[in-house]
Amino acid sequence: MQPGMWSRTIHPKTGFQGSMIPYLKTAIQGGYGVVILNPSTNFCMVNGHRAKILHSATPEAHVSYVWKNYIVPNAAQEISFIVHDNAGVLLKTFLSSLSGHEQARVGGIAFIESAHQVSSGDSNALREMLKEKAVNFEASTEPMFTVIGSSKARLGCTSLSVGRTSGEANNREWTVHSVQTSAFVFLQSIASGIEESLHAIRATFPNKLIVTVNRARLTGQPYNNPFAVVQCAGQKKETVGSHKHTMDPEWNQTFSFPVTSSEAKVVIVVKDRSFPMNTSLGQVVVSMSEVGLNRADRRWFSLRDEKVPTAHGNGEVELTLEWVHDTFVARSDSFIRGNRMPTLEAQQRPRQGAGGEGENCCYLCKTTFVLHRRRYCRMCLRLVCTSCSDRLFLPGFSEPKRVCSGCCDLQMMLHNKLPRMGPNGQGSRVPSQDKLDEHAQRMEAMRKREEAEKRPLSINDFDLMKVVGRGAFGKVLLVRKKDGKNAGQIYAMKILVKSHIIKNDQIENTKAEQHILKEINHPYVVRLRYAFQNADKLYLIMDYYPGGSMFYHLRKSKRFSEERTRLYMAQLLTALMHLHSKQIAYRDLKLENILMDPKGNIALTDFGLSKEGQMVEGAIRASQADTGMKTICGTAEYMAPELLRHQPYGKVVDWWSYGILLFEMLTGRTPFVDRNRRQMFKNIMQSEVIYPSHISPTARSLISKLLNRDPARRLGGGPNGGRDIMAHPFFESIDWDKLMRKEIEPPFVPDVTSVDDITNVPEMFQNMAAVDSPVNKKNGEGHHFDDFTYQEDGYIMRATHNPHQH
Repeated sequence: MQPGMWSRTIHPKTGFQGSMIPYLKTAIQGGYGVVILNPSTNFCMVNGHRAKILHSATPEAHVSYVWKNYIVPNAAQEISFIVHDNAGVLLKTFLSSLSGHEQARVGGIAFIESAHQVSSGDSNALREMLKEKAVNFEASTEPMFTVIGSSKARLGCTSLSVGRTSGEANNREWTVHSVQTSAFVFLQSIASGIEESLHAIRATFPNKLIVTVNRARLTGQPYNNPFAVVQCAGQKKETVGSHKHTMDPEWNQTFSFPVTSSEAKVVIVVKDRSFPMNTSLGQVVVSMSEVGLNRADRRWFSLRDEKVPTAHGNGEVELTLEWVHDTFVARSDSFIRGNRMPTLEAQQRPRQGAGGEGENCCYLCKTTFVLHRRRYCRMCLRLVCTSCSDRLFLPGFSEPKRVCSGCCDLQMMLHNKLPRMGPNGQGSRVPSQDKLDEHAQRMEAMRKREEAEKRPLSINDFDLMKVVGRGAFGKVLLVRKKDGKNAGQIYAMKILVKSHIIKNDQIENTKAEQHILKEINHPYVVRLRYAFQNADKLYLIMDYYPGGSMFYHLRKSKRFSEERTRLYMAQLLTALMHLHSKQIAYRDLKLENILMDPKGNIALTDFGLSKEGQMVEGAIRASQADTGMKTICGTAEYMAPELLRHQPYGKVVDWWSYGILLFEMLTGRTPFVDRNRRQMFKNIMQSEVIYPSHISPTARSLISKLLNRDPARRLGGGPNGGRDIMAHPFFESIDWDKLMRKEIEPPFVPDVTSVDDITNVPEMFQNMAAVDSPVNKKNGEGHHFDDFTYQEDGYIMRATHNPHQH
C-alpha cells in the first residue's frame, strides 16, 4: 500500500479521497508534530530494483523501531494516535508492550473502524488506558454520536456511531471522511477526562451547509445569461448571471445555510434570464445524508427536469458541498442524523439514584429542579438551570436560544485553539498574549493563502515587468506573482487574443498547446505553471528562461562549435523523443523556439502547431494514408519535402527539421535558404547540401542521413525512432544518463545576473511597454475555452523521464 493512504479497501467514487493529506493539514495547523507509519510495507523500489526497508521485517518491528528512534527521544509530553481498521490491532499490541513511564506519555487514541478486540489476557493497565483515553468511530444505523454498546464491550473503549451514508461512498470511506474534525477535538480535550471529551465531540455536530456552485456544462442552445438558484432551509440565494452566449458558465460562488432540520435538502436550479419567467434548465436535489461531513465534496451532478425528476435536464453542474460545524449555530432537539428523538443526552446519560443528580439536576451546578425550571442547552442538549445558561441570538434562529456556560467556554477554547486543560483546570503550558496574537496572525495568514490558492487566477495576480517576445496571436511578458503560493516567483506570461485565434481558425491548436504544456514533464521542455482566461484573452504562465533564445545567441556567435552544437542537439533529441513517445508531432522546430536557462541548458517551447494523437512510428505508408497529417504548417526553411508534395506525413517530419537545425548551428544558415520562396522550396525538393570544410565527417554523416528526402529511409524514420539517432557516432561522447540529470556542464553559459534579467532579450522588445493592451475587436468576446484554467499541483512529484524507455 502506498504511504499516506488510509486503506487499500477505500476506492473513492464520489470525490472523497483515501489520502491522509487532509488530516495532516489539520494536525499541522493545530500545532502537532506528525509521524506517519506504514507497517504494511517492508520494501521499496530504488533505481528500479526491489530493496528491503531496514528494521521493518514485520509490522511490529516497524512500529517499535519508529517509537524508540523517533518518538521516545522527542521532547513532546503527550503522544496521540489516530489509527484506522487493522492498525488498531497493531496499536493494541504495541501499547501492551510499553512501560508505565511510556504509557503515561500517551495522550489520546482515536480509532476509526478499528478491528482490535480486548481479551481476558490483556493487562489492567491496558484496559484502563483504552477506557479512559480512547474512542472509536464507526458507521452504524444508530443516530450520530450515540454510544454503540456492543462495540464498547468488544473494543474496551467508547464507540460512537457516525451514522451511515446513503450516497455512493462505502462506509469505511464515509467514516474516515466524516470524523476528521471530531477526532482532533477529542485529542484536544481528552486531558479533561473522557466524559468532557465526548461532550466536546458532540458539540462538533455539523449544523451548517456550505454550497459552492462552481460551473456548468449545458446542452441544447447557447444560453444568453445562465445563472443558478440555491435553496435550502427556507432560504433562497442565486449566482450572478454574467456569462453571455455560453454553454459552459463558471460561477465559483459560495453560499452557507444554517441547517436545523434533519430532513433538510438543498436544491440547485439552473435558469436563463432570457427565457420567459426564467424557465428552468434543470435542477439538482441533494439530501443531507449525501453531503460529506467536515470535508468538502466536489463533483458533477446531472441536471434533472424540475417537473419530472426521472427525466434528464439540459446538462450538468459541478458543486462543492460541505456540511460543517459552526461554533455559534444552535440546533433543535430533533436535529439528529436520520432519527427524530427528544434529546441525545437522555440516551447517553445513565439514570442515577436520588442524589440530586441525573435528570433531576443541572449538570453544571448540580442544583435540583425542584425550585428551578428545567432547561436544555441548544448546543450540547444537556439539562441546565437558568443560572448556568443564557439566551443568545444565534444564526438560523429568529429568537434567542438558551446556551449553557459550559458550551460557551468549550466553544471559545476550541475556536481560539488554546492549550488543552488538565483535570484541575490549569493548562500544562499557558502562552502569553503575545504568543496568542502571533499564532492568530499565522492562522490568518494561512487562511488568506488558502483562499488565494482556491480563487481563480487573473492578470491582476501578477506584476507586469517587461515585454520579452511577440508572436502571431499575442505577446510574451516577464511577470512576477504578487502573493499566495509561489509569491515573488518570476514567470513568462504568454498572452493570446481570442479574436485573432478565432479569425485564423486556431482554436483547436491553442487548446492542444495548453494540454501538451500541462501534460509534458521533461527537463528540456518548458513547463506550464498556470493558465486562465477572461472574455478577450487567454493567458499561459510558464517558467522564464533568462538565457534568451537560440536564435539570439546564434546571431551573436555567427556559428557554434561542434562541441557546443552536440550538447544542444542531444538535449533537443531527448525532448523530441519524449514528445514522440506521447504521440505528439512538434512540427515547428526552429531556433526561435529553443530557449536557454541561466546555466546554458536548452528548453523547447511554443507548441502552437503541435499535433496530438500521432500513433504511427516512422514514415507513413500508403496503407496508413488515412492516419497521417495533411496540414502544411511550420517555417518554410525547415519544411520537409513530403509536406511540399502534399503527401500524408507523420512524426518523422521532425527529424528533417532536426537535421536542418543541426546544419544551421554549425554554419549559421539553413542549407536550402533562398530569398525567393519558390526557389527555396525547389531547393528543398531537389538540391544537394553543400557542406563547409570545417564540418567534421561524423557531423556530415548525421546531417545527410537526417536530410534524406525519403521519409522511410530517413534516420529516425524506422521503428526505433530517435534511438537510431542516439546511436550515431556524432553522439558517441554523450552520457545520456548524466544528460537527463543535467550533470553535463554546458560549454557556454549566458550572461545572466538575476532571475529577471532581460540582457539576452532583443532590444526591440525591451523598449515596449509591459501592459495588457485592450482589445478593439470583439470577435472573441464571450467565447469560453473549455478546461483551459490550470494550476500546477505542487504536491505531485512526477517521475523523471528516461531517454532509453519509450
